[in-house]
Amino acid sequence: MSALKNTHPADVVAELRKRGTSLSLVAERLTMHPSTVSHALRRCIPSANREIAKLLDTTTHRLWPEWFDAKGQRHALHSAPSSHKAGARKSQNLRSLLDGGDRS
Repeated sequence: MSALKNTHPADVVAELRKRGTSLSLVAERLTMHPSTVSHALRRCIPSANREIAKLLDTTTHRLWPEWFDAKGQRHALHSAPSSHKAGARKSQNLRSLLDGGDRS
């Protein structure tokens, strides 16, 4: 895991304001709900994260090194929610039981 920490959300908002823009304008530009863009400061929402980085003339990795690698790709840790994977296993186990199998 990287020793680098994500940029504090207040610092990102302040930098956007210094450049004459805001999260609301980012949301409008992306045709996203403003709360979605706001959430991108605290959790990985790639399209919003990329747009914010672009407006700040930097990279997603520099702003959010915990989420993005140096190439701007999401770290494997953040590429799929673990609850989704667990849910898929539970569904498979349930189907197995319903089909008469005894897999767990």
